[in-house]
Amino acid sequence: MTIKHLGGIFGRNPTFEEVVVDDEITANKGNFVLNDAATNTVSYPLDVHHTTTGSATNGFGVGINFNLENTVYGITDDAAKIEVVSVSPGEIADNLVFKTKWNATLADRLVLRGRGGVAGVVDLDLIYGNLKVADGFGIDFSLTSGTGTSELLDDYEEGTWTPTVITGAASLTFVSATYTKVGDKVTVWAYVNSLVTPNSSAVVVGGLPFTSKANQWATGSLETSAAGTGVMRIDQNSTQMDAYRSGQALDALIGTDGASHLIFSVTYSV
Repeated sequence: MTIKHLGGIFGRNPTFEEVVVDDEITANKGNFVLNDAATNTVSYPLDVHHTTTGSATNGFGVGINFNLENTVYGITDDAAKIEVVSVSPGEIADNLVFKTKWNATLADRLVLRGRGGVAGVVDLDLIYGNLKVADGFGIDFSLTSGTGTSELLDDYEEGTWTPTVITGAASLTFVSATYTKVGDKVTVWAYVNSLVTPNSSAVVVGGLPFTSKANQWATGSLETSAAGTGVMRIDQNSTQMDAYRSGQALDALIGTDGASHLIFSVTYSV
């Protein structure tokens, strides 16, 4: 297709008030650049239409298609797409769909999905993948009513930690020790199945994955093989916890065979 100006092929830097193209425009080299000098607050230099040509149900979708090409692989048609999809004139822009191709399959990856019949309500669907947020940011619930000092959920983490013996035994052996962190709350679990050479010192376990917050103490459940149930206490600004039973520090009463177990769980603030 050739665009002509004033009866001939246009020269350098022609000026057009409006150009209507019935087929396609192909730029073999360089970029297709749209400059908008309008003074209005919001401008739309690229205006895409889908005009009904068939039955009355046509015309409720429009999109932008991305193709890739190089000398090794040739043309990759439909490498990615952005589509506006609707089901009726009353729900135009019902769905805004982002598609990409993987293993020769073009599929929905992210959809802003309108709820049919519910005006103005749109859900964000991540079809396959994770929502990644930069450090220091998160999910902001400030649009909900609340009186707290913060409504930002800025951290979630799961992992393992290594309990260490501070006092109460020469060493310990643990079967499993995990933690989950949600915001500023950390819950730790551990199963210690052997306290080697227990002694009469209070049982103190260290190695917590995060330092507890200042002026914040926490207690959690504790079970031992010989002394029944008790509590594990985490002091403020600390990475260790003390074992207690009936208000007394737990010591060698947990057993003298070197194989007494500790099972505990504590949630604390960081």
